[in-house]
Amino acid sequence: MKFDLRQTNISKGVAVCLLLWHHLFFNNPSMYKHFISVLTFDGIPVESLISDMCKVCVAIFLILSGYGLHKSYIRYLEKSSDKGIRFDLKFVRYRLLKLYIPFWTVFIIFVPLGLLFGRNYDKVYSSNPINAVMDFFGLSYLFYGSNTNTANAAWWYMSIIVVFFSVYPLLHRFVKYSAEVALSLSFLLSFLELPVREYAIWLMPFVFGIYISERDIFGRVTKILVTDFNRFLASLFLTVAFALIRNLTLNDIRFDFAFATAIILFTFWCTSRIPLLNKALEELGKKSGLIFFVHSFIYSMYFARYVYFFKYPVLIFLALLIMSYLVSWMLQKMIDLTRLNKLGSMS
Repeated sequence: MKFDLRQTNISKGVAVCLLLWHHLFFNNPSMYKHFISVLTFDGIPVESLISDMCKVCVAIFLILSGYGLHKSYIRYLEKSSDKGIRFDLKFVRYRLLKLYIPFWTVFIIFVPLGLLFGRNYDKVYSSNPINAVMDFFGLSYLFYGSNTNTANAAWWYMSIIVVFFSVYPLLHRFVKYSAEVALSLSFLLSFLELPVREYAIWLMPFVFGIYISERDIFGRVTKILVTDFNRFLASLFLTVAFALIRNLTLNDIRFDFAFATAIILFTFWCTSRIPLLNKALEELGKKSGLIFFVHSFIYSMYFARYVYFFKYPVLIFLALLIMSYLVSWMLQKMIDLTRLNKLGSMS
């Protein structure tokens, strides 16, 4: 039983579902009026309490990104005649293009679409072309933080992942040199009050993903637990335990790497073995990047009344999931037909 690309996509499928729930039912009184809750605690809908925990999706994506980059880097390095800095530059270019091609596709279509919904250039970018350029490269959050002028606030993640992709070869060498030291330092950095604190916090799950791949943690733990029943109990216990710890005590995203790992293991050992569900999650995982880029435009900016029209949380969630997937499917077809995806290759 191997944690391969298919398993990665299934875990991404779970993460993107958590992402949609987190944004749809964000724990803020202004959001409560948009849906009918099945249960409330001290005036807070249970759906919003669950939404708080669903932010673990960020750590899941970062762990999977670090894990996948490590596997990809090793695979291409073995095949390439280029070595050292030359290979590193080619690899970073390859990974950034794979990231930017779907992002730019969404940007070029959905940002101008805002003109139909009262979101013109002056309103979004404060008549400053530099703001638009920074947003086009997904770097608004890097230079301006939460005060940035951006077409989509959820794109703060782009500023994080672009930086991590860009410095990946350095992180790879650090982990190769001393994996435990690299992991320990990245964890300690998250507790320091640094000017780039957000980057320090999210570095930990990204490096942890590299570490898991380097040390084959998933493979080792799978062998240790031996039976499917043991794996089910272990992953279920860890997922519930970390969910309770996060919600009742720590409520600190710096520990989300542990909660995220438990969810990934539960998905790996249990969810991915359920027929039909695994195929659906795998398909969502393949489109997870595009779904992330477009979903905020759908539920928050352009078509909110259609999404929240259904009132009941499960129906609202399914509406956004289906709409985001269908839009992403069409965008992916467009990328394939125009052969834009060929730009992001290692050749």
